[in-house]
Amino acid sequence: MPARLTKHQYEMQKETLEQEIRGIDIDILNNKKIIKQNEFKASQWDVKKSEETIRKARLGYEIAKVGNDIQEEKLTQLKDQHSFEKFATGVNRKQLAVNAETMLLQLAESQQTLKEAKELFQLKFGVAANVNVPRLGG
Repeated sequence: MPARLTKHQYEMQKETLEQEIRGIDIDILNNKKIIKQNEFKASQWDVKKSEETIRKARLGYEIAKVGNDIQEEKLTQLKDQHSFEKFATGVNRKQLAVNAETMLLQLAESQQTLKEAKELFQLKFGVAANVNVPRLGG
């Protein structure tokens, strides 16, 4: 059987126990507060992690963009080189045609000069021009 307590002793023990319970309640509330703080810290890390995910995606985009810009520049350079070579080929072709026409004109001029020289020779020397003159070198 429990020991007999006076009303004052009872009130004292009851008050002591209630104070201990209130202290435990405060400790529980402190623990809940710590849990909430930890959840908040974890959510801050989640935010930072999502920011890094965004950064990673942005970097991937930038890398792809730079790669595409490089490819586009290479294509532009190749097109420019092709256009230049095509133009140069056209110029060379025209130059060859001009050279050929010049040579044909020179040949026609030489033939005309030769014809005129023969005619002058025949006019000047008449019948004697029909005499076979040996050719040099052939």
